[in-house]
Amino acid sequence: MRPFPSSPRSPSSPAGPPTAAPSDAPPPPPVVDPVAPQPSIPPAPARPHPPTPRPSPPRLPICPTGAPSTGSIPGWIPRPDGTTTGALPAHKRAAVAIGGPSGNTGIANAPAVIAGMAPAFRRCYNLALTRDPDLKGTLRVTAKIGPGGEVLATPVTGGTTLSPELIACIQARITAAQFAPPDGGNGVLVIPISFFTE
Repeated sequence: MRPFPSSPRSPSSPAGPPTAAPSDAPPPPPVVDPVAPQPSIPPAPARPHPPTPRPSPPRLPICPTGAPSTGSIPGWIPRPDGTTTGALPAHKRAAVAIGGPSGNTGIANAPAVIAGMAPAFRRCYNLALTRDPDLKGTLRVTAKIGPGGEVLATPVTGGTTLSPELIACIQARITAAQFAPPDGGNGVLVIPISFFTE
């Protein structure tokens, strides 16, 4: 048999490494070092301190209604609502007349001490007038003086037209006074006081 004619061969290309096909996959993410320093977070701003509250002004002391001279606060006359505000009408002026003390005359500085209490008596009266502008009257305070010149008691006679608050204020002022030691121990001073407006 006749052999089949062989087909012509194309010249063979030289052998080489295989070529990789192009890929559409995205590049891999970068590797993060776990020990690498991380960015620091700034601290939160400090909260401002709240303003310090201002203390409220102290309340003025008020002498209790009808309080005895011992332990009472002199010079403060309460109103029914508990306040001590008020003003004397402009056309009125408080006046206080103190008579010469009688009784034991062995207390050397008695006239000077009693005369020096006139401004305090006037303040008591001014405060009483804020409650009753027509208040006026006369009373007599018997001051019992101890051996050291201290005032032991201040009983009052008269003053029926005056307020209990005014009388308590006057008693407290006299109780706080200091006299010279009486001759012979204890002493007694009777002090007449008149209150009126001008």
